[in-house]
Amino acid sequence: MKKVLASSLLFSLVISSTPVQASPFEPVSLRLSQGLSPSIGEHVYTPGTDDVAALGLHLGCSNNSECIVSSLLFQGFVDEDGTHPGLPAFNEVSSNGVSVADLITDAYLVNNADGSVVAGPVMPESDGTLFFTDDFNLEASESMDLTLYVDFTDSGNFNGTPESIAFVIWGSSDVEAEDETGNSILAAGAINSRYRTYVTVQE
Repeated sequence: MKKVLASSLLFSLVISSTPVQASPFEPVSLRLSQGLSPSIGEHVYTPGTDDVAALGLHLGCSNNSECIVSSLLFQGFVDEDGTHPGLPAFNEVSSNGVSVADLITDAYLVNNADGSVVAGPVMPESDGTLFFTDDFNLEASESMDLTLYVDFTDSGNFNGTPESIAFVIWGSSDVEAEDETGNSILAAGAINSRYRTYVTVQE
């Protein structure tokens, strides 16, 4: 089991449920927040580096039901010639022929509280996405801090320049969750949609 450090967190994204049937209770909500880890442009990793923190998440379940998260989809973006200082110009899928799948071998989500892996590992898809389908639960009123970690390949198409990657959750279509009675919980908002959290690798 991999053990990791917790990330600091900010920003908020509120996810509210759409009941299947009319209910006298308030809709269940699941709140997500984006973390600050890693710090932009402060460290460049070498090929083959494992356990690289790529994005921090905070989840909080409302007090009227358990929240069951069944899938999370992260869209990956890459800047093949990441330039620092300043924000790289990210492209979905690939940049100058370099794709997310060229740079990382797998990714996983870790519970910061105890270092346990709650979802994954998964390999990046050809379109740059990371799709997690492992269920994990939050009790009513419970919160959970997670970190998305990636492992950089040691034999990818690095092209001799800094390669920066960022991951985004766009909103409702990227999160599947339900309450304890099977009602869907639908997302609203986005995480890291301006690619301000990213990590960089260079040969």
